[in-house]
Amino acid sequence: GRIRAADLPAGVFSADFIPGKAAARKADLVIFNGGSGMVYQALGCGTPVLGIPYNVDQHFVMEAVQRQGAGRLIRAGHVTAELIRTTVREMLENATYREGARRMQECVGRVNSTVGLERLVESVSLHKVQVSEAEAVPSMSQLGFWAAEKVA
Repeated sequence: GRIRAADLPAGVFSADFIPGKAAARKADLVIFNGGSGMVYQALGCGTPVLGIPYNVDQHFVMEAVQRQGAGRLIRAGHVTAELIRTTVREMLENATYREGARRMQECVGRVNSTVGLERLVESVSLHKVQVSEAEAVPSMSQLGFWAAEKVA
């Protein structure tokens, strides 16, 4: 269901659409479902992330981000208001998350998404996806893991 503005606590903003990259650029921390689209936008701005994944793909992306110190993962089934408050406070007070996000920013910045999309389409049409150091850009589904491992 939709959230009515009148039902939100003071200081909370809700909208049907918020440009992710513009919001991430202004944010100290992005809290979201752990999907790769927002991961790229937030880490592309050097902003750490707190992911609360609801599916396996989101979980895998956030595991890779967490390994690099650029964010944290909270399993959807374990979420409580207190856990979110504690985690957000820790992430904002601990500079290592911002440092990890900035390391990932460098990696994300080296990726040319247009070339990546072209290669993904070509790979799908050939029924194979290859990722090697010789390739400039992996497929989008592999980028989270590839980027995280290359930064390490």
